[in-house]
Amino acid sequence: RFVIKNITGWFCVVIQKEGQRHINRFRLAQLILLFVFLVTTAANYLAALPYSFALTAAGILYAIGLRVTYDQGYLKISRILLSSFLNITAFLLCYVEGISSGAYFFYFLVVIIASFISNKEEYLELRLIYVLTFVSLAITFVVCPQDSTLQVIKLEDRQINLYINAVVSFIIAGMLSYHMMKDNFLKEKSLISSQRYLDSVYNTSLDAVFIIDVKNGLVTDCNTQSLALFGAASKSELTGKKIENY
Repeated sequence: RFVIKNITGWFCVVIQKEGQRHINRFRLAQLILLFVFLVTTAANYLAALPYSFALTAAGILYAIGLRVTYDQGYLKISRILLSSFLNITAFLLCYVEGISSGAYFFYFLVVIIASFISNKEEYLELRLIYVLTFVSLAITFVVCPQDSTLQVIKLEDRQINLYINAVVSFIIAGMLSYHMMKDNFLKEKSLISSQRYLDSVYNTSLDAVFIIDVKNGLVTDCNTQSLALFGAASKSELTGKKIENY
């Protein structure tokens, strides 16, 4: 039971935070990538594409290694490594399969996943990933051949690869976008609830309370008791003026 619990726990992405069910974004992204690499590795094996098989098989090991690194507490490094690995893999797949295979759709995933797993405070990290991704995409279309020169890929197989890569990319992008919107909705709901509580305490206080901008000494807000104390009909009569006036 202990072993089974550990195995199922490794695949669990739901966490409890502030009384709400949230998604561990990195875990979800890592598991999605692991699944994609498992499927593509099997497909490349059946299609007898040795170079593509080697790249996607390495992706399985890398996806597992990223999870281990993340669980050890190296959160920022794990996020950067994940995005960097996807860029490198997308370039190499385009090189060994040709641009016509549609492997460049993985660059689209890099942008979506980076936005999904990055902290809002890490603006520099996110901008760096975006720049590297678009530079890698540009280099790909300059360096990589239109059709593979390393593997024999039939025209029908190239078309199937193109469709599969496009569909998989858009499905994953839609899934991650849904979870981002759901997560943001829960956070907004929690903030609104907290704000309503603070407003009720603020406005039912028996003391007159001013909120002051300490940089210029202007009144930015006041509670209901302040209006009664100074005989004002609305907050606009008190706000925007120097606190020394009162």
